[in-house]
Amino acid sequence: MPTDGTAECSWWVDEYRTKRNGLIRLILQGPELVRLFDNTFPNTLDTTVRYFNETENVAFIITGATLVRGVINNEAHYIARYPYCGAHLAPTHNGWADLVGMVFECKLDSLGGFLKPSRSYHQATGYTSFVDDANTISIGWGPSQVFRLIDEQSQATFDTDFNIVTYYSWTGQPGSVPGPINNQGIGEPKGYTGMIRVETHHRPSDDLCTYAFLTPTNAMMSVELANLVTVLESLHPSDATLAALVNEFIHNATTWSSRVQSAIYKYALTEEGTFAYEMNGLGSRYMMDDANVPSLLSPPYLCFVDKDDQSSSKRRVPSPLPFFVKKRLKPSLHGRNDSTTISGPHVSPTSPWPISLISAMFSTDPDTKIQTYLSTLMSSTSGLGRIHESVDIHDTTSHTHPWFAWAYSYFAEMVLDLGKRKPGFILNTDKPHTLGP
Repeated sequence: MPTDGTAECSWWVDEYRTKRNGLIRLILQGPELVRLFDNTFPNTLDTTVRYFNETENVAFIITGATLVRGVINNEAHYIARYPYCGAHLAPTHNGWADLVGMVFECKLDSLGGFLKPSRSYHQATGYTSFVDDANTISIGWGPSQVFRLIDEQSQATFDTDFNIVTYYSWTGQPGSVPGPINNQGIGEPKGYTGMIRVETHHRPSDDLCTYAFLTPTNAMMSVELANLVTVLESLHPSDATLAALVNEFIHNATTWSSRVQSAIYKYALTEEGTFAYEMNGLGSRYMMDDANVPSLLSPPYLCFVDKDDQSSSKRRVPSPLPFFVKKRLKPSLHGRNDSTTISGPHVSPTSPWPISLISAMFSTDPDTKIQTYLSTLMSSTSGLGRIHESVDIHDTTSHTHPWFAWAYSYFAEMVLDLGKRKPGFILNTDKPHTLGP
């Protein structure tokens, strides 16, 4: 398996990254795993950090991947100004030669994609400086806009007098992918459930939703709103007005986290005990899964359910991997070589995404299953040492994306997870290894 080669044209050089990568390589088992980790762990830094201003602590990541506080600051700035937009330009003083002045498609993917890195940064560092001053609490960090969007996007399409309730429509520019939204950009009708249309018409893959409420993104929001409470409770503003605002945010986050969780089990849980991928609150459900995270395969990774949760008479919690045995309901599932991967409509029905195998490894504990998923993943690189966006099941040399930073980072995260959870499985030692300074 060759080296990826992207480091040679890296946009970001980081001494700490290089040191840690070298130490981890020394304890991983097998040259193929070592090479794939070596290619994936630094790739997001190598290929996506397009702009970073150390003085302002603002960063621009071209694919939306999030690693640094600068990205949190930049995204918070834009969410505060354009809450329904999930794609932005780099700061105007970026110094680039190109003069791009517009975002071709400005649509919200998921608010969870903003809350999760903010929470993770706080969890990893204990720092609160990105939220603990008057400007960031009230304006710059964006909680007010987050809760505004949650309230707006949870409402039914029609009020009690059958007037259309809409705060946002998306028609796109001519030639926009994946195409126009039904009903003049408003989308299909939805009823009130307590869930949130957090993706406003689009899935994490950028494909159009069939129904308004996407279960896995709501699961992610429920978890991250609960985690937001922890971040907010660590703040102790001396100003009485700010303290009251923080308490209001804590109340809103607690309420909505619980409300969304309850709604998922009430409306998205099917009679068979599995979650529907999408539903509309009017009785319709869409039974499928998509490879991108959040997906129905990823609730254990998202911490919405535990790996060993099983059905019970009190609450029918699906097994974390029911989707492998529900093939007749899910047209995007593929079984090959005693393994299973998930694709979706984004590429083709015969082009599953290796990223789904990473979700599967996060979501299970038996060594035999993890070994199967890992072996299948490593054999999907076409000998290039790269995790592709998708791979044709009939011709594994046919794939999309020469590199895929999302999957690269996710794979490296999975290796680090196994290093803590099952060290003897991938390391040359049975001692758990935790990434640290």
